[in-house]
Amino acid sequence: MEIIEEVKLAKNKIRDTDDCTGIVLTSGPYTTQDGLTFSPLEKFLNKMEDQQPDILVMHGPFLPENHKLVELGRFEVNGNMLTIHDFYCEIWKMIVNSLPNARVVIIPSIKDVL
Repeated sequence: MEIIEEVKLAKNKIRDTDDCTGIVLTSGPYTTQDGLTFSPLEKFLNKMEDQQPDILVMHGPFLPENHKLVELGRFEVNGNMLTIHDFYCEIWKMIVNSLPNARVVIIPSIKDVL
């Protein structure tokens, strides 16, 4: 996962202040290659908790179709079997809990399992 770019806008259209609007753009994958743990996403969100961007744009893949566990049909996270819906709900909960005041834009990749 990499942070593509950080942008500060001179005029704030989100809040009624004179501060700049912080925008962060990032792209996945947000899981490890050997498991479906969220450690890369957790590290990223910890960094974002310090920065508290106003807008976070996240591009997938979130659940890559070529992930070895996806190919085997095993959606196991921390010992729990998950549906694809559960998997995305877990990701969303992590983001919302870490950045409750940010506006988040999710852009799936063509490589995402949907």
